[in-house]
Amino acid sequence: MEEWGLKQEALATAAPVMPELATYNTPEGRGAAAEYFAALFPYVYATGDLTEWKAMSEEGCKYCQAVIDQVETLHAKGGWVDPWEMTITDTTIYVQNEGYDYAAVEVTIDQPAGLQHNGDGTTKSYDAKPVTVLHLSMRWNGERWTVGGGNTK
Repeated sequence: MEEWGLKQEALATAAPVMPELATYNTPEGRGAAAEYFAALFPYVYATGDLTEWKAMSEEGCKYCQAVIDQVETLHAKGGWVDPWEMTITDTTIYVQNEGYDYAAVEVTIDQPAGLQHNGDGTTKSYDAKPVTVLHLSMRWNGERWTVGGGNTK
């Protein structure tokens, strides 16, 4: 019964709120959108709710699709990841070069240890990662910022 309670707690995780700044087609807006996208990561793994992740992910984004595939597979098997608090410690907004649709943002994240429940009673623990750098290629599509590519280091 303890597993059931943990799952219900994970599914009840509150969605991050997109800051108003992330709705502006400015470098600062791009940075805020990148931070929001990063904040969606623990949420989608805990809840399986990919609505906003998919809305920000472009069709050709392999990083975005890999997360979608992992989350859908995990939740289809009855699994989830315990909710966790990550801390954004730095955001670097790169200049958008003239003539290019995409511009880069790097979000540096401090992540605590985590626990994945696989749905079959087994678990997988993750070590804390004090410095994870999420590199995103972002584009303004006329309505919002979208992610065309990403990777972590």
